[in-house]
Amino acid sequence: MKRKIAVTLILCLTIVAIFTIGCVEEKHATAPTPIPTPTPTPIPAVTSTLTTDGLQVTVNSVRKDDGEALPDYQKPDSGYTFLIVSITIENIGDEKERIYHPGGMMNVYDEEGYRYGVRPLMPEEVLPKDKDFSRIYPQLSPGDDEYLQPKQEIVGEVGFEVPKTSKGLQLIYWGPPSFEKLIWDLGV
Repeated sequence: MKRKIAVTLILCLTIVAIFTIGCVEEKHATAPTPIPTPTPTPIPAVTSTLTTDGLQVTVNSVRKDDGEALPDYQKPDSGYTFLIVSITIENIGDEKERIYHPGGMMNVYDEEGYRYGVRPLMPEEVLPKDKDFSRIYPQLSPGDDEYLQPKQEIVGEVGFEVPKTSKGLQLIYWGPPSFEKLIWDLGV
């Protein structure tokens, strides 16, 4: 009787073992599917021309001016410098295109995301009147302010006051009708 129980027990254990082995699914190792990393689009540099809504916008040059020759009341705040950006905006379309005052369509951002708006009333020693975009802008088309006629262009400079230690400065321009943002790496 003990022998029958032992044989039955061994037979049962064998059946359980076979059943267990047969039910265990073998998992095959699969290599993870690589996710493509998008290549960032490089930001255009100074002298690059970008186009939006029939306007071609070019950042011609960038310069800094500490205002050393200015009287104290006209100098930039302590730790700051003037950043002067020369731009050209040309209407390449067949219809007049509206542009806004530079104070409403341009900003400079640093690598930390701080924004610096156009500085009004830049000293003439830093930004001569005949190059100051803010002074040229109202004279675009007598009686038709704020519009560039077909094939008309405006060239001028815009001043900003930025920290001397700021890095990764970018100019962002946007304007009607789509307000698409155009971005340049100013290289300073």
